[in-house]
Amino acid sequence: NERNLKRFNNISLAAKSLNNIYDALVHLSFNLDKPGKKELIDLNLLTTQRLNYFSPFFAKRGLEIDTSLKPSLINADLGDVSKILDNLLSNASKYAAPNSKVRITLEPNFFSISNIGRGISKEDQMKIFDRYTRFNDDQGGFGIGLNLVKSCCIKNGIEVKCQSKLGKETTFSLFWKD
Repeated sequence: NERNLKRFNNISLAAKSLNNIYDALVHLSFNLDKPGKKELIDLNLLTTQRLNYFSPFFAKRGLEIDTSLKPSLINADLGDVSKILDNLLSNASKYAAPNSKVRITLEPNFFSISNIGRGISKEDQMKIFDRYTRFNDDQGGFGIGLNLVKSCCIKNGIEVKCQSKLGKETTFSLFWKD
């Protein structure tokens, strides 16, 4: 029935969340120190796959996904790039205002994800990539996701930037060279 289906969907999302947290912890603990296996990655395809995976999280919060995905390749470690996308998509779904829009742009040598929510103060933006750093207690998490993003970016020669204003849009951007 409808009630049990809703419960099942909530359990399914919780299981996916736990799996993502576990994967992030394992990656942070065991994979970052190992040399990555660089390969040419079709970021358009990978982004589409990760968006499909996270679509139930976006749907649960009533978020509209606005994408502009152009062909883009990157020579990097697939596991690292997947963790970068997963954490940025997860954060966008958690911290966007309900029933708002998340904008994702992919171009050659550039990726960005933006949402409208609480925003991040200038002071907090200076610490956002520090391990165990969290700025609210209502969304869960351990403060490792953005540290993992930064670590994976450094390992693969990707520059990551955060731009945000309180109560306005927050954008995370990635830049890399061929």
